[in-house]
Amino acid sequence: MERRLRNAAENDGITSHAINPNTVLTDFQKSLGATSERSAMSYLPPVWIAGKVFGFLGTRFREMTMRSVQHGAGAILHVATSPALEASGGGLFDDTETAFTKCGRAAAFCGRVPTNWLPAVSLDEQASKQLWKVSEDIVGLE
Repeated sequence: MERRLRNAAENDGITSHAINPNTVLTDFQKSLGATSERSAMSYLPPVWIAGKVFGFLGTRFREMTMRSVQHGAGAILHVATSPALEASGGGLFDDTETAFTKCGRAAAFCGRVPTNWLPAVSLDEQASKQLWKVSEDIVGLE
């Protein structure tokens, strides 16, 4: 879709980027907890204790492995505002190991997913046309 948008907008001076900041620990994510449904078993002491222990561990694991809101927003802002990316055309960016800002390569390549790493469907022109058509239908352009 990004390539199609980029090609459609080339004459307008618009650059299109697709960005995946990966998992971000937002307030919404923090609010997700165990289901509110409780079975009769959940009131038995061993089950209740296990639920508390695993709930605590799950929350801590999630907090340790997910990126902060500031990190996720920084990745998006970097791609959206970086002068180095203006001239290099659009592309798919993925924040793998904080690669957006300090990747050790030229700024135009920081965070950019190499073409040989892209899923085959992202390079499929027929799939791109079909997705574009569905998108036009949804927004009422055609």
